[in-house]
Amino acid sequence: MTKAFPDRNKLVISLMAMFGIFTPLGICIGWSIDDGSDLTELIFNCLAGGTFLYIACSEVIIEEFSLPNLKVVKLIVFIVGIALIASLKFIDPG
Repeated sequence: MTKAFPDRNKLVISLMAMFGIFTPLGICIGWSIDDGSDLTELIFNCLAGGTFLYIACSEVIIEEFSLPNLKVVKLIVFIVGIALIASLKFIDPG
């Protein structure tokens, strides 16, 4: 937040306070609407997974590959990570 708004400390503090308030509130809302159905669980898992993918693709990966050191190692680890996640499809749950 301080990188995005370097001269606006009040805004950063208010956004962090909102995050601190809405995170437990979101958890409580999730608990209250969880009726135990598989569809509800699937929807929330997809939302959580999509959030992680969005943050990884839009911020973390771009920032890491923009740094000049160890680019080949980062690329290899990145590809191995993708391969591991892709290999989860072939694991039989039963």
